[in-house]
Amino acid sequence: MQLNDLSKYSAFKKKYLTLERKPFFELAADHITPDHKMILDIGCGEGEFFVYLRERGIDTEHVYLLDANQATVEKNRGLTSKSIVYLVPDRLPFEDRTVDVIHLSHLLDNLQTHDLYNFLLEINRVLRPGGEFVVLLYNKR
Repeated sequence: MQLNDLSKYSAFKKKYLTLERKPFFELAADHITPDHKMILDIGCGEGEFFVYLRERGIDTEHVYLLDANQATVEKNRGLTSKSIVYLVPDRLPFEDRTVDVIHLSHLLDNLQTHDLYNFLLEINRVLRPGGEFVVLLYNKR
């Protein structure tokens, strides 16, 4: 996204200078096409992005929800059977270069440097060439 003039920047700032996730879900969803057969939402929480995709009419059959909290994963199984316990930066339970889109929301900014490095290597391993890596970071400063 390029912001070439001040009016575009003001609109961008008004929409995205927020703690609300929906504007960022919109951005992430724009990267999903019918050709994408494997989509990961890592650190998915209670599946808000999954629900957003479904409400937007995007096929969620190939969306996997990964979270470290066992209770959250169990609850998310009410949304999809593809809800998996995953603790960053462990090995992701997917084959090399098979994932089309990876969505992270408020996850990377909570990792220690060593874990971040190992996790990014793992993302690189599973993401197919040309795949989409969509990240939302929250900076408290």
